[in-house]
Amino acid sequence: MDSIMTIDIGSTSMRAILHDSHGAVIHKCRRSTVPDYKSGGTRVELNAQMFVENLLSLVKETSDYCRDNTLSPVAISVTSQRSSVVPIDSHGDPLTPFIMWHDKRTVSICRELAQYEDPVYGLTGLRISPVLSAVKMTWLRREEPEVYSKTAKLLGIHDLALYTLCGRFITDHSLASNTNLLNLNTCQWD
Repeated sequence: MDSIMTIDIGSTSMRAILHDSHGAVIHKCRRSTVPDYKSGGTRVELNAQMFVENLLSLVKETSDYCRDNTLSPVAISVTSQRSSVVPIDSHGDPLTPFIMWHDKRTVSICRELAQYEDPVYGLTGLRISPVLSAVKMTWLRREEPEVYSKTAKLLGIHDLALYTLCGRFITDHSLASNTNLLNLNTCQWD
């Protein structure tokens, strides 16, 4: 029987859900991805290696269920929270934990960049915010120069999931638009 596997990556857990062709749930499983809260809750990080291991474990469990029950996934859909950032090296390995979307270490950078808020809003449709990826990337460049010098790519949590599953670096306009780096007028990176 054909099925669709949905992987949903949230802030504290990830889930795999199998649906039949009518949308009925056939099977579901879950892995915890609880972040670490540091510095009184202003720093929120998630172990990126643990994230990858949990993702692969989730997919294996779901694939085993499909094999054991003669199910054939015809598609995999991945949905996730956005704006968490992790630097990876040239081999695709994470260099640090994820800086999670609700991490507030970038508040001072946001204040510094406030003078650019109107033009940034005009291009991206978003105000400068510590929630968005761009200021997290700026923080990494400024505060972790050794890590930044080894960084081949800066990924969102969804990007690392897709790379882990497909071996390709891909994203979509919807998730890219929440980085504060995508020009919504041209759908190009600015």
